[in-house]
Amino acid sequence: MNLPIYMKDDKTVKPGMYLALFHGYKNEKERAEKEEFGTNGPLIGPLTFCHTTYAAHIKLHFETDEDAKLYGYYMGKDAFNEILINKEGCAEFQGMEYGDWAVANFPSKE
Repeated sequence: MNLPIYMKDDKTVKPGMYLALFHGYKNEKERAEKEEFGTNGPLIGPLTFCHTTYAAHIKLHFETDEDAKLYGYYMGKDAFNEILINKEGCAEFQGMEYGDWAVANFPSKE
């Protein structure tokens, strides 16, 4: 699955609100060994909301079921899709750990 990447595909995503993951590594050991910020991760969305709970979960709700499925999530009544935040404070998504994230709006290109 080819997901849009933060700082690479910003101009090509559908308009809307996205969670942008960045400063990513495979694990804490790799992060400690390297002296760089890591890789940029996916732009996840478009979302109707993004909510963090006790710095332990990032809860997502997508605009459409089709959008959710692109990221391996689902929609449904009261569906809260989650990204876990591990004990190092990193968001875990598809085998990567991201030390930073932002919520960004990408407006219509018209």
